[in-house]
Amino acid sequence: MGHAVKRSTVVLAAVSLGLAAVGSSPLRAEPDERHLEAAATLFHQGRYEAAAREAEDSGLAAGLAFAARATLASATVGKYVAPPFALYERAEALARRAIALDSGNAEAYRLLAIALGEIARRESPLTAFANGYASEARALIRQAMALEPRSPWVHAVLGGWHTEIVAAAGPTLARSLYGATVDEAVAAFDRAVELAPENVILRFEKARALARLDRPDEELAAALADAVERAANGAFERTMRDRAIRARSAMQRGDRAAALRALSPFGPWTKPGHSG
Repeated sequence: MGHAVKRSTVVLAAVSLGLAAVGSSPLRAEPDERHLEAAATLFHQGRYEAAAREAEDSGLAAGLAFAARATLASATVGKYVAPPFALYERAEALARRAIALDSGNAEAYRLLAIALGEIARRESPLTAFANGYASEARALIRQAMALEPRSPWVHAVLGGWHTEIVAAAGPTLARSLYGATVDEAVAAFDRAVELAPENVILRFEKARALARLDRPDEELAAALADAVERAANGAFERTMRDRAIRARSAMQRGDRAAALRALSPFGPWTKPGHSG
């Protein structure tokens, strides 16, 4: 995928590229929802690559979005020494295909924003800004928010957008170039947790954001305790809860750096030349 080419900040332009632009395989002639049920079972078991294949075979926009989600999950839990950019690019392609089929699929916009944010790790903040990653991701989040304003996941992605930019560029540059702030990041995660208070992933992501934003130890410790105290449902939630446990243990030892590694193993940006 040509990342030297400047990305458009207009979502409709990206969507209009259609299937050919992402080099996707042809869709199934007969969409089948049974693949989604099988994919959900595989995802719950932690078999994310198989879940992605099964969901994609559904031929449905919802299936393509689920495949993007499973692909991102695989990238998150895998034991990589550097960000697995090939998986992020795969998730991007799947999410774009979902949007091309159904422009009202909020999940696809949300997942596409996440994928673009991860892809941007291979570049410096200024290069990412020039290539339009943050602008397109913000537009995608706005679209998802318009479709599902009470989705805790959309609010969490908004919080993540603010967090990653502030962590990478610093508060001053983040505000001036992108309009990203610490206060907006924290507020978005607080809203996400308010909408789904028992969800362990949202609690984990809030803790992750607080660590990346260098918030006081007391705030981070409280967020980690909240994540650990929630019940985990399925393999992915168990993995996130286990990471929260490791991070809390590190904080209790006074090792904030180890806690940050448990929460965000790749850091905010990856040096040029790393690849997945």
